[in-house]
Amino acid sequence: LQLVVDIAAQDRCPASTRSGAFRELSSLLSFSDNLRLFKNGPKLESLLALCSQIPLECTDDFVVLVEKVVKDTPEMTQLFQFLIHEPEGPSSHPSPLMPTAAEAFPFPTGGSFTPGNTTSHHSARNGRVVPTIKCSVLRMIYDVSKSNPSLIDMLGSVGAVQQLMIICHSATSEVIRVYALRLLALILHASKRQKESFIRANGFETLSYVLSDGAANDVPLGIPTFNCLFKFALDFFQVTTSDVNSSVMSKLRAFQTPSGKPATSATGGGGGGATSHKLDGHLPSLIPESNRRTVSMDMSSMYSGDTAGDMESRLNIDDSYSNQTRGGMIHPQLLQTIFQLLNVVLKDIKTAYKIPTPETSSKPLELERQNTIPGSDGGGSETPSTTASSRHADDCIVAKVMDYTSKVFDVAVNSEAVVAFPWLDWVWSGVSEVYLHPSQYPRSTFTVVDKGVRSILRKIVLADLYRGKSVTQIKKVKEFADLPHLQQVVLEEVTRYFSASNRLDALKQDVATHVIRNLDTLLLGIDECISPFPLNIGLEVVNAVKSMTVNSNNWVRGRIRNNSRLLETRDRLAFLLLTSLDHLQGEKREYLSRIVDANLHDTNSALVLLRLFVDAYDNKSAERVELIQSMLCELIEKDASFSKTILKHAANDSDFLQVLKGGSSDELFTWCTTNDAQWKNLAQSILKLSKPIESEVSARHEKREKEVTGRKKLRKIDVDKRLALQRKASTDFDRIKGCLLYTSPSPRDS
Repeated sequence: LQLVVDIAAQDRCPASTRSGAFRELSSLLSFSDNLRLFKNGPKLESLLALCSQIPLECTDDFVVLVEKVVKDTPEMTQLFQFLIHEPEGPSSHPSPLMPTAAEAFPFPTGGSFTPGNTTSHHSARNGRVVPTIKCSVLRMIYDVSKSNPSLIDMLGSVGAVQQLMIICHSATSEVIRVYALRLLALILHASKRQKESFIRANGFETLSYVLSDGAANDVPLGIPTFNCLFKFALDFFQVTTSDVNSSVMSKLRAFQTPSGKPATSATGGGGGGATSHKLDGHLPSLIPESNRRTVSMDMSSMYSGDTAGDMESRLNIDDSYSNQTRGGMIHPQLLQTIFQLLNVVLKDIKTAYKIPTPETSSKPLELERQNTIPGSDGGGSETPSTTASSRHADDCIVAKVMDYTSKVFDVAVNSEAVVAFPWLDWVWSGVSEVYLHPSQYPRSTFTVVDKGVRSILRKIVLADLYRGKSVTQIKKVKEFADLPHLQQVVLEEVTRYFSASNRLDALKQDVATHVIRNLDTLLLGIDECISPFPLNIGLEVVNAVKSMTVNSNNWVRGRIRNNSRLLETRDRLAFLLLTSLDHLQGEKREYLSRIVDANLHDTNSALVLLRLFVDAYDNKSAERVELIQSMLCELIEKDASFSKTILKHAANDSDFLQVLKGGSSDELFTWCTTNDAQWKNLAQSILKLSKPIESEVSARHEKREKEVTGRKKLRKIDVDKRLALQRKASTDFDRIKGCLLYTSPSPRDS
């Protein structure tokens, strides 16, 4: 056994000879007696010491050999120590030839690396051998664990969860990171104890820190990492239920003699008679090469470039997973990790957008123009100073992640799984900079992010509103006083949906009751929770409530009237819109007409408009005089009783009413100027009557400011607690990483 190891360790030994030595040693160690001898002799350390010396072509045979040796806890502990430590010497530093995701996963659109075609010198090839072996070893452990659940317990006993986090943090290749995540997901799926311990130790917060901080190393984030996290959250990495063990046993039977007993002797060459060797072991040299036992997993090479290889290793995002619920999102906490990593990608886009390039090729710029969505709002303008090639790749990642996240929440159970968590904070933490500083990002990036965020928020919010249970996170939108942009986006999507899909009578009565109740909880007092309150939101709320009452049956209208305060909210916001017109400039006629419609039920609306008319005339604003005159005329046209109301407020001046209704704005302006005494008497009457309304508006404004200030303080406490939890998770991880990297724990210590 030692001789075979020595042969494989020779520097001048050809790759084919080393592969043969590894295969021969694998066959020898297929027998338990030989394996026992090996553990007492050469041991696993002697094999792992060869990693930086063997040719790249021998990695598969080497990993098969490692699988034969690692059967107990001590060997698994040594193997993970190898995985978390970087080798000494030149190979310990990231190499430009280190395997990338495009090389490890044969994407149809990307290149591939074939070991036999490399022309690099020997040291460069050796520089990528250790990362390649680590990838293969992680994949081997994952595949064997899928068919052998008892191995999960062994992984737990050696502290595999903590060490996999270290591997994710210090990975020198995205492939290593992805396979570490897959193994972590499998352990949490198969072991309830490990999952509970992971959650209790703030494992998901730690994972978010590990991946986002590790991404700061020179290993970029790609689609494989995000897709692995999506599969992790949806519990795609599971123990197989197929009878794999029977397949393994059929391979083991290949080592038995025709009589059914294990081979215990070896023959000499030349077809001579068998000679018995009194050894405590077996030499299966007579077994044909085709019958030699292989590793108990699929070892299709990750680096062969074979597009017909393992389909699961192609981790590019696709749409087929969005309609496969598998019981819903099992780990919704990973939504935080996904958006935290998305924030890292967006920061790269922001940085690249600012970096001027001395030489810009026409092809990337043309490609960039083709991928820019015309007519989009927000964001900066496209300039030749952008590093187009790298930014285009990041833009593709952002677009795919947003699109896939949206598709995941097409499934109702996935949306219901996240509402119990602070998912609004998670989403906003990833995209907030794009909304707060849109000019620092390309216009196309802003458009993709905004479209994706709105789609995600709409689906999760509606799933929460339609639930029979009390609203959990949606009612907390009013508490996000420090995030008015987020509040506005959520409210816009909710109100636009109910403005268009307003037939509540098409729903079952219990579902319609839940929607009315939850919507009432969300919208009640919403104007006191956002400062400044966006008036377009107020108008959308008014239209949504109006549409629901007009287009539904009597039962729904009765529920809205008797079991909610939606009509009160509608009237309150409609009057707020009317009293806020003095702060606006250049309002469109259509907008003003909608405000008039919303206030037809309120007799004070005429007095508010007259008060605005007095201010417009005193400021000599002919444009505003014309707009307010048109609104008063529209008010009278839609409800004739307002003529008497206006006449009463205008000191019963019939001449003013006649000019207001029948004259142009210039004629009205001239009348006020010509009849100065009459106008002053009229204006004083209007100002006196409108003082109670002004006091009410002022009181509401002060109350709104106090409410927002109080909610901001509560939010700060909540945010500080969450940040403290994240800091604790990062500190604990750094401490554990230091202990594991600089000590070699025993299995019991692990």
